[in-house]
Formats: sequence, C-alpha cells, structure tokens
Amino acid sequence: PLRIVLPALPVAELEKNRFFLGKMAPETVFYRPQLDRITKAKLRLAAGESSVGQPARQATVQLAEGLEFALLDAPGNHLGIGEIDRFAPWLKAVLADA
Repeated sequence: PLRIVLPALPVAELEKNRFFLGKMAPETVFYRPQLDRITKAKLRLAAGESSVGQPARQATVQLAEGLEFALLDAPGNHLGIGEIDRFAPWLKAVLADA
C-alpha cells in the first residue's frame, strides 16, 4: 500500500491529515486522465496561487504542460479556500469566458 510520510505537525493536524492523505490522496495520486477526451473538451486548468510547490498544484501544472494548455492562477490555495472575496469574482469571470 501507499505510504505517505507526514511532516511534524500538532496531533490534531496529524490525525486530520492521516485521514485525508490515507483515504483521499491515493485516488488522486494514481489517477490517469483520459487525455484524448480532455483535449476535445473546452476546459480551463487552474491552480491556487498560494499552493506553489504543493503536490495538488504540481499535478495540475504537469497536466497543463502535457496538454499545452495555459495554467490559470486562482486566488487562494488549491481549493480556493481562504480568499473567497477574490476567488468568487475570479471564478465568475473564468466561467463567463468559457
């Protein structure tokens, strides 16, 4: 099985991350997109500007590079959380442009 080593964290954070990384990460880490379908779809690839260096962003960076798509920098982290005042209008503009 996949073993993810966590950095030193407070106990409450460590337990929360054990769940997310143990139950959720394997599904996304080993996901292989159907590239032929993606290239036919009209989509935008975005990653949170404050998630630079994080695995969630790196996966999107690599997908964008592989598909030769532009990568949009979204306000906030990889979920758009924490910057809702900036994220909501940004997302609205991106969707309007689609």
